[in-house]
Amino acid sequence: MAEELFVVLWRKLTDQCHHYHDHHGVDIHNRTIDVVIEYVHYLRRCHRHEEAANVLICIWSEYEEYEFESETLFLKLKLIGQLMREVNLLTVAVSVLRKCSNWFKSHSKYEHAKSCEIIISETTAEMIESASVTTTTTTSTTTTTSTEVVVRELFESTLTRTTVTSETVTNCKNLISYYMTLQLWSKAIEATKRSLTVIWRSIVTSGGTIALPKDFGKDAIDIAMSWATCHRRCHHFHEAEEIYVRIYHACRNSCRIDNDRLISAYTVLAELYEEHHHWRKVIELHQGMLAEYRTHLGNNHHLTIRTIYVLGSLCSEHGHGNGYDYYQEIIDVLGHGDHDCHPDALGAMMWMCRWHYETGQWHKLRNVCRILWDTWRHQHAGYEKFTADFVEVLYLRYRYLLEHHIHVEYSVLRELIIEYRDACVRTFGVSAAITIKTTVELAHYSMQMEKHVHEAISLYEEVQTYIETSSKTETSVISTTTITQVRECLTQAYVQVCSHDSVSTKIIERAIKVMLYRYESLRNTLGWAHTETLTILRELVHLHMKLKKQESVTTVQRMLLEATLQIIMREKHSRTLHEAGRLVGQIFSSCGFVSYGHEILHELRLQIITGNGTPNSKLGIKLDIAVSRVSFVFLVTLEQVMRENLSINYAEVMADYITESVLY
Repeated sequence: MAEELFVVLWRKLTDQCHHYHDHHGVDIHNRTIDVVIEYVHYLRRCHRHEEAANVLICIWSEYEEYEFESETLFLKLKLIGQLMREVNLLTVAVSVLRKCSNWFKSHSKYEHAKSCEIIISETTAEMIESASVTTTTTTSTTTTTSTEVVVRELFESTLTRTTVTSETVTNCKNLISYYMTLQLWSKAIEATKRSLTVIWRSIVTSGGTIALPKDFGKDAIDIAMSWATCHRRCHHFHEAEEIYVRIYHACRNSCRIDNDRLISAYTVLAELYEEHHHWRKVIELHQGMLAEYRTHLGNNHHLTIRTIYVLGSLCSEHGHGNGYDYYQEIIDVLGHGDHDCHPDALGAMMWMCRWHYETGQWHKLRNVCRILWDTWRHQHAGYEKFTADFVEVLYLRYRYLLEHHIHVEYSVLRELIIEYRDACVRTFGVSAAITIKTTVELAHYSMQMEKHVHEAISLYEEVQTYIETSSKTETSVISTTTITQVRECLTQAYVQVCSHDSVSTKIIERAIKVMLYRYESLRNTLGWAHTETLTILRELVHLHMKLKKQESVTTVQRMLLEATLQIIMREKHSRTLHEAGRLVGQIFSSCGFVSYGHEILHELRLQIITGNGTPNSKLGIKLDIAVSRVSFVFLVTLEQVMRENLSINYAEVMADYITESVLY
């Protein structure tokens, strides 16, 4: 119903409009446009955008050729243009807005004219973006061509004017952006050059001192940069270089030395040289700027320091000059004493650390390492360059230097490692990979002196506790090799501590717990008969015997019986069985269980040969699987070691076993 009223009203007003083409009928035209605008709003609310666009085109075709002297009517047409922009009739919108802008200018309505120009610029930018997307995603050129026509017309119209305005700059930049977006480099070069002829003529004409234009300096630089960029895309190196050099000189002649425009121009020129590997030109450019910075800003200004860093890096990497001198200059300028390093000098000190290490200048390296070390320990907050990786490298170099070239005492190196660990805890946290690694290293080093063994055990147990209580994600910062190493070293430490007679029961019990875990781990990975597994078993047995408790004796007997049974049932290689028999026999002998060992041997021999054990045996041995004669190697070796009777050799014992087996 509402739409029907809009259509009827529009038709009646249109009929009346056709009878009043002069100024007396302006009110009728205003009302007609008002109705159309409301109708368009209605269609858009109903999401009928295509129909709204058709209505707008109809009303524009009605008034495109009309000439009125009514500000109100042109304001309404301006609104029509804005609606066209909203429904994506960009090209037509520009035509409508241009008509309105021209009328406002001719009648000195500059505020309205400026508003139209702003909308035209924004609409043109949308056209360029839309044309870029259309060209990228389709093969159609209709939209692109119409956009180019509109943007080009605006460009040509502004170039004919005698004065340069913001409208001139905007239209020039729009056309240039349009061609660059579509990668039409030749057309973009032509557009930029023509634009600069109007906006910044001196950069186009060669010769003489060049400076930035008085008006629109930033825009002029942007257009000139686009000009150079187009030549770069066309692989015209010399043309691009010439333009960048002119921009650089213009900025140098017109701007302060620390002006952003000059810094940008100089940076882009340096990037061009770097892109084409013209390292000598890059260095000469930076050296020129460095001289200016030193003169006008001083030696310790951040731009001066930054440029020295760049030159140091370029010279050291590409061999043009000596990078060492530049880094040393930074240290000299920013240094505040032997025990402090300025945050901005850290990069130079780090470079010096690597340089002296690689060239073997050990005394100079000592001074650099000491300054970096003290700086990190005391002022690590805010010193972002002290990453975990660098700190680890610094520590390794400092320790290598002190240990192998300065030859300091054990206590000095140990104190260094303690400082390293404490600083890692403060800086990176107790659970960081570098902290855990450092803790393990301190424990290793403490093991070298008897008086520090207990401290080493505490450190190993600290890491062990972290491994046991942390989740898999947290533990992933520690390598499997490190975990295995920690457990192995902890075992060795306890063996060393428990070798003394004065060791406490509490320590023995802690040692048993650690070694039992190690023993079970080795059984699962290496097997029951492996030498390392049996070595840990021997230490476990000795620790239990130190407790002098009946339950410890029972535990030892159970462990020895279990080990013996598992070896003869699992192991099939005679050489391994022989070595295992020797080690197990030594354990039986060392802990005074020889008679118990013989009981086990007798029962196993009986069951393997006859298949039946001794009735009512207290040992409770029952072989669940058939054991081959190869197990005799283990049993014979075990018996010979426990007998300790040299008059009976291995061959005689083995002969007894085999004979009995055959006869049975």
